[in-house]
Amino acid sequence: MSPIENRLAQAQQLPNWQLSASAVSCLCAILQNHTARIPSDEVRGLLAAEAVSLKTLMQQLMLVAQQFATAPVSDFLVGAAALGETGDIHLGANYEFEALPLNCSVHAEQACLSNALLSGETQLRSIALSAAPCGHCRQFLHEQREATSMTCVLPGNETLLLPELLPQAFGPKQLNVDTFLFEAEDNSYTLSHPPADSDLAQMSKLGLPLLPLSHAPYSQSPAAAVVRTVDGVCHRGVYLENAAFNPSLPAFQSALAQMQMTNSRECGLSHALLLELEQPTISHAQTSREAWRTLSNGVLYQAGVRIE
Repeated sequence: MSPIENRLAQAQQLPNWQLSASAVSCLCAILQNHTARIPSDEVRGLLAAEAVSLKTLMQQLMLVAQQFATAPVSDFLVGAAALGETGDIHLGANYEFEALPLNCSVHAEQACLSNALLSGETQLRSIALSAAPCGHCRQFLHEQREATSMTCVLPGNETLLLPELLPQAFGPKQLNVDTFLFEAEDNSYTLSHPPADSDLAQMSKLGLPLLPLSHAPYSQSPAAAVVRTVDGVCHRGVYLENAAFNPSLPAFQSALAQMQMTNSRECGLSHALLLELEQPTISHAQTSREAWRTLSNGVLYQAGVRIE
């Protein structure tokens, strides 16, 4: 049984599971082909076949996402399923590091938003959660341009607007920033020193197009990461900042949040590449290496980039 099949089987055992066995088979095939994403046409198909509301389907998919959580410190599994402007539903789960400070952790809401952005989403409209979002995550979700219209489906079936969860919010506008999450910048990037190693060159080609997606209006230090697992699959991540600074998500953690939603989650990490500006205002190199050493004996490479 693959990791995806195993976690779907775990979700089926939950007392509040409602979807049919055929829906589970469908979800297994979808998640094998679309990392942490249920495309809009598949969403429509599931809604018709299962005769459930969109809200109920999101809550069921949140249960699936929850089974992918990595929580060796808290043992508290959190799942999130978000509906995007495209009609796709995106999944995310929390990710903790066993030997690192708690502030290195990735929250489920962060993972869900990051996975959505990496899948080409343009905005999140609603999110279903297995636990009420902490202040950290309410702040992170507020970084979207249309955040005030976003709804949050909480345990107990309560639905609230994000501003009800984060009144008198502090955000990009308070810092005179008019760039929001999901809004790619116009810059394109190139490597300062192209690697001779063919494997690193391939990983660089995957990472460079991610840099315009990196949301870094406060430090002006975009970053991207590519993590290769032992099975040869590459997983991508981008650095996402927040007006409150601390809820920001490093690129390496973003890549791990994507990786844990795939069959590669149990394969082990081979090596990774971190892409940053040659002289960034802030750098994630040191903290990313510390996190990497807790997970792998492989090498985390760093490459400088410049704006073309």
